[in-house]
Amino acid sequence: MAQPLDATVSVDGFHLKRKEDLTCEIGLLTGIHKVEVKKEGYEPHSIDVLVEAGKSIPLTIELEKTK
Repeated sequence: MAQPLDATVSVDGFHLKRKEDLTCEIGLLTGIHKVEVKKEGYEPHSIDVLVEAGKSIPLTIELEKTK
């Protein structure tokens, strides 16, 4: 989940759509993937995530407002 709720979430440059419960879900191959969260007026955040076969990785990212 990303805060603020209308932030843009992408993985490896591909924009994700939110589900009804406001989460994002995507199937990925094993390896390292870049997760980016952006919204105007907030500091962008990116993180590299190691995906392992058969495992899910819940992430919660909260952006900070720009000063």
